[in-house]
Amino acid sequence: MDAVVVRNLSKSFGKGAARRDALKNISLQLPAGSMTALIGPDGAGKTTLLRLLAGILTPSLGRFAFSIMLCRRKLSRYKVRLAICRNVSVSMKT
Repeated sequence: MDAVVVRNLSKSFGKGAARRDALKNISLQLPAGSMTALIGPDGAGKTTLLRLLAGILTPSLGRFAFSIMLCRRKLSRYKVRLAICRNVSVSMKT
């Protein structure tokens, strides 16, 4: 079962010539019980995606959903388990 499903999600800022696409047609499925990392360069849309999923921003196009079954049966537990960890630095020895 998927905990989060995102379909053709897009977010643009500005209008006309000043319009900038932060996300364009993003689709993904996050299985329940899994851990997922968003990795990419500055300006890739990671924070925009997280803000959309958190309800801070409204999508320009597309949609996303959280598992209704998880929300109905374990709402308080689910809220605790759905966590966002930002600004994690990783260094690797080469």
